[in-house]
Amino acid sequence: MAAFGWQDGEIVPWDQCVIHVRTQGAMTGTSVFEGLRGYWSDEDEELYLFRVDDHLRRLEQSAKIARIPAPFSRAELADACRSLAVANEFREDIHFLVTYYLGLSDDLIMMTPTSDVVTSVTAVARGGRAITDRGLSCQVSSWRRISENDMPPRVKAGANYYHGRLARLEANHNGYDNAIFLDASGNVAESTGACVMIVRDGVVATPLVTDGILDSITRNTVGRLAVELGYELVERHIGRSELYVSDEVFLCGTGAEVTAVGSIDGLEIGDAMPGPVTRALRTAYQDVVHGRGGHREWLTHVYGEVAAEEPEALRG
Repeated sequence: MAAFGWQDGEIVPWDQCVIHVRTQGAMTGTSVFEGLRGYWSDEDEELYLFRVDDHLRRLEQSAKIARIPAPFSRAELADACRSLAVANEFREDIHFLVTYYLGLSDDLIMMTPTSDVVTSVTAVARGGRAITDRGLSCQVSSWRRISENDMPPRVKAGANYYHGRLARLEANHNGYDNAIFLDASGNVAESTGACVMIVRDGVVATPLVTDGILDSITRNTVGRLAVELGYELVERHIGRSELYVSDEVFLCGTGAEVTAVGSIDGLEIGDAMPGPVTRALRTAYQDVVHGRGGHREWLTHVYGEVAAEEPEALRG
């Protein structure tokens, strides 16, 4: 357990990083958040925050669509992440949650407009995903993915993840590790908190953003790395049955990183082991986030050369 959190501009003891049970964030799930990672490099003796500015820009966009006033700038929240990491003396891989919760309205009614917003940053130790001999077992969920006209998937809202929870619990109850959603048209969307990518004949394919997926920063990262490694990358509709005949399927996300899928609905994908493309992308991803694989522009130092390395938007 971390010793400290950050709330509304101050480092506070972990158990004081709280919201009231009557807030709209608690009662109606009216919150937007970002999960982002910090990676420790033994070689550099440095903690790197990965694509922090991109995550915080998406938080701004989520808050705008959700009509939640954003009390802090990206620079202020980036400083909060760095300060919190230092306060907790993290020298290991960590996971941050940066969250805006809609607070209390004057009349204490759940849907009355309010400008009260609680801002929190928390971080906990979280190591990378271990490579295993077999990939995850997934099922295609009986629940359909939310749509742009219902609860926009591009908004990283707390309420959206209740939908993922239902699908994950259903999958676990049925003996699977995770679930994969289809959208309202029957196209593959995403997993419960991670994007889906497939490999067929050496081509890496991923669903369109309009297929009910989060506009994922990790998906963007992995796609760029795939192209740099010489693979063709396409964004297109993917049908359910195409999952079954893919050479490889993997999930990617801030938490999932790059995780192989070994079977879907009881059908093995390839030989049910992480395939060569998945392994290559996982290695490239781990190299980049730990500061040894290029793309230094994606890394923000915590203990070292912050001003020299962080994105221009975060300076000053």
